[in-house]
Amino acid sequence: MINQCNEESSVIGTLASDDPALKDELMEFFKDLYTTEGMQVIEHILLRKRSLGEAFLLVQVNDDPEDCQCPEVMDPYSFRISVILPSWSERFQHIRFRQFVEKTIRMETPAHVYPRICWVNHCEMQQLEELYNSWLLKHSKVALQFKGCLPLPEITAEDLTENEKEMLNDYQVAQKNLIAKLYKLNNVFPTARLHDCAEVDGDNPQITLNETNLGTL
Repeated sequence: MINQCNEESSVIGTLASDDPALKDELMEFFKDLYTTEGMQVIEHILLRKRSLGEAFLLVQVNDDPEDCQCPEVMDPYSFRISVILPSWSERFQHIRFRQFVEKTIRMETPAHVYPRICWVNHCEMQQLEELYNSWLLKHSKVALQFKGCLPLPEITAEDLTENEKEMLNDYQVAQKNLIAKLYKLNNVFPTARLHDCAEVDGDNPQITLNETNLGTL
């Protein structure tokens, strides 16, 4: 059994055996996965630029405001958070429950904070958590080494030891990778099934644009 994720596919398991015990193990793995839930909340201000080699968060600037109704986002750091939720959990397959969760998050979030909510698959959640944990570890090392409050942009290469240069470079790479992944997350919508209009499904009565994926008969 191959238990891994990659960017080309969302498949997390491959079975090439007729062994009943192995099949049972695979089924138990998917049952556990289906019931596993977790979430990540990332404050954008924590990803602010601290040194010259770090990346900026993306901004949204409209070249022609008359043709685009999207609001400009000149400051992606202040009072903004990203809430990453699992799309694969059984109860999150129901669009009404998702709407309830999103409404609750927005209502309970302080009024001055804007939450960006994203539902991701298991592979993307795993990749995001790995990058986040790597960034968090390297961030703590840099904060400890430079006493947290030192204005890093004013530091030149001549002021650093080789160990400090390597530590700072590792942090910059981890920060760039986390930002890149955070802005490449794909919303995963629950799958809806085509049906006879006379036989309406109570949980997912119709295919709704921007809320469901088209499934199979």
